[in-house]
Order: sequence, then structure tokens, then C-alpha cells
Amino acid sequence: MKWYLMALKNYAVFNGRSRRKEFWMFTLFCGLFGLIPMAIDYSAGAYFHIGLQQYGYTSTIYELIFLLPGLAVGVRRLHDVGKSGFLIIAADVLVYMYMYIFSPPFLEHSGDTSSGWFGIGVIVLLLMMILGIWALVLFCKDGNIGENKYGANPKEEDDYQNLNTHNMNNTRPDNQSANQKEGTVPNDSNFGNSENKRKGTVPG
Repeated sequence: MKWYLMALKNYAVFNGRSRRKEFWMFTLFCGLFGLIPMAIDYSAGAYFHIGLQQYGYTSTIYELIFLLPGLAVGVRRLHDVGKSGFLIIAADVLVYMYMYIFSPPFLEHSGDTSSGWFGIGVIVLLLMMILGIWALVLFCKDGNIGENKYGANPKEEDDYQNLNTHNMNNTRPDNQSANQKEGTVPNDSNFGNSENKRKGTVPG
């Protein structure tokens, strides 16, 4: 949930980099939460049509709300592997072109049944599939080691912060007292008493 909220917080940030965990946790929770508006539309029968496509009112609102943060985290994820974020934008454009212009049902519905339009539709579909597969591979790939032209490695920054937090917790006074009680950190007063006992100044 932490990574999902982080992506939402940076909903309009298209610069910098995002690690795999942030991207895939955002994708996972968006998909899970998206089942709720789908169920609402199904139970209420709240649908509308654009051409031959049927859409749910609640689902459409949900998708519009999360469109911008989804694009932003996708662009940052591509930056993490050293690629331009225009790849995901180009893939989305091809998807909508095919769905609303060149898909066979829409061509038949509009009356444009010539083989030329179907041929263009096939080309758009192939390009969409190629870009989609390539983007999926890049989304699964580990980020560039160290800094690239889009910024510092977010995984290395997180590891550094976690290490600092761990060290700070170990040096807190309450942790030192706990370690002294457990015998892991020597107490200076104990050393003093032991030394005095050896000298005979403190009764044993």
C-alpha cells in the first residue's frame, strides 16, 4: 500500500524514476480497487454506449481519475531503465486508434468496409502489440545501476535511507539502555565498581 500511495502522491510527476515495486504495486491495487466500480455498474445496470462499445458510468469515472497517475508512474518506470516515456504514450495512442477507428466492428458500423481500411487496422494492431510487449518487458526489467540521465536510482536511495534509519535506531538512548540490560553494551558504572572492588574500596 505504501508504494500505491507514493504513486498517487506523485500523480502529475513525469520526471525522475520509479522502481519496479512502485509501478507494479500501483498497477495491482488499481486493478483490485477497480473491481468495486465494475460491481456497482453491474448491479445498477449503469451503462452507456459509444458506438458499439459499452461502458459503465462508475468505471469510466474511476479510469479517468487514475489515468494521469497511471501515465506518470509508467513514464517514470521507463525512465528507470533509461527509456523515453513517449513509448507508453505512443502505445496508448495506438490502442485508442485501433479501438475507435480501425477495429473491424467500428469499420463495419461506419460502413467503411474497404480492404484498405482493414489493412491499416491490421498494421495498427500489429504495432500496438509490438509496443505493448516491448513496454511489458521494460516494465519488468530492473532499473539502471547508479544515476542515468533521468535521475538517481530510486532503489539505491531507498536502501540508503533504510540503512540510515537502521543505524539511527541502533544509536537511540533507549536502545542503548536495552542493550546494557541485555549485557550487549558494557555499563561504565559497572566497570568502575569492578575496579573499586579489586582495589578494596567498595565492599564486595
